[in-house]
Amino acid sequence: MNRLISQQHRIRSLGEEMSSLLLAYQLRGKKVVVIGAGEVAAGRVKACYDADASIIEVYGKDVHPDILALEEDGDRTIEIFEGAVRPENVDLEGVSLAFTAIDDRKLSAEFVQLFRNKNIMCNAADIPELCDFYFGSTINRGPLQVLVSTNGNAPRLARRVRQELEHTVDQLGMEGAFAKVGKLREELRKMTVTGEEGYDPQTVKKRMKWMSHICDKFTFSQMAALTDKDIGKLLALYPQKVSYSDIRPS
Repeated sequence: MNRLISQQHRIRSLGEEMSSLLLAYQLRGKKVVVIGAGEVAAGRVKACYDADASIIEVYGKDVHPDILALEEDGDRTIEIFEGAVRPENVDLEGVSLAFTAIDDRKLSAEFVQLFRNKNIMCNAADIPELCDFYFGSTINRGPLQVLVSTNGNAPRLARRVRQELEHTVDQLGMEGAFAKVGKLREELRKMTVTGEEGYDPQTVKKRMKWMSHICDKFTFSQMAALTDKDIGKLLALYPQKVSYSDIRPS
């Protein structure tokens, strides 16, 4: 009995330590709603804009200049409904994600309840207990995305951690490494496609094992330095285990 209680306590403890599931959510082709139009709301709009949300609806008064600038850019659809806003006036048809960024906690709670009634995940700025997800401090370097989250406990410290990581990412040339390895992976996939549907379990397994070897044995700087000619040499050696010296002899 004591052992069972101990195991249950350990499971609860692990659950408390890992209380959020970190995901990279794809917004391309989706509609989002932002309640509020101030500085915090502008940050939410920019984040969704950069993530290729197809429609961003903004409800609020005194619209921040950054939101207006994005609207004028015209690369995404940003619809601004200016003025005082109430839950009953917001169109939630087809909305995938929602945000509140207003100073009124009671009104934010009303919106959150509205969103949840519609099964729409939402984030309420500065009210962690009402959030279905949190905004972390992010690093974006080409295909590389790193999220640092404190589950709403210490956003400022998350920013410091991000700054430390940014230095390491830039120092090691990780952005270039991810881009080159992505190209190698895509060219290898094209070269090894088999069958009518282009999928063979054994081929996929062998391909993944070889790519894992490249990622484990090459340094970030070596991967970043790969040229198209180098990638061609690597593909010619597939599925042999290779080292950097095989394509760049000393």
